[in-house]
Amino acid sequence: MSRSLFQELFDPIKHGVINMATKSEFLNELYKDNGLVKDEDTYELSFGKRSVTIITRTGIEKIQYHNNITVTFDVESVSRVYSGQGYC
Repeated sequence: MSRSLFQELFDPIKHGVINMATKSEFLNELYKDNGLVKDEDTYELSFGKRSVTIITRTGIEKIQYHNNITVTFDVESVSRVYSGQGYC
């Protein structure tokens, strides 16, 4: 069974999070280690006075490449009954 991308990126032992004081320190280290570029690999999403940094698809791909992470996708089919289309 393969690990998910989230588990690979946020493995506390692999990335030494145990020694880091905060989540933001870990994310800053992840940002630097994988060569992410602010305007190219991240997007600033604003919610009123607050803002959140979102890692874009290109940023995720860089993180995958630098950490030798392989992602596979499985195609799933949903029938009309379970998708909400069959009850109209």
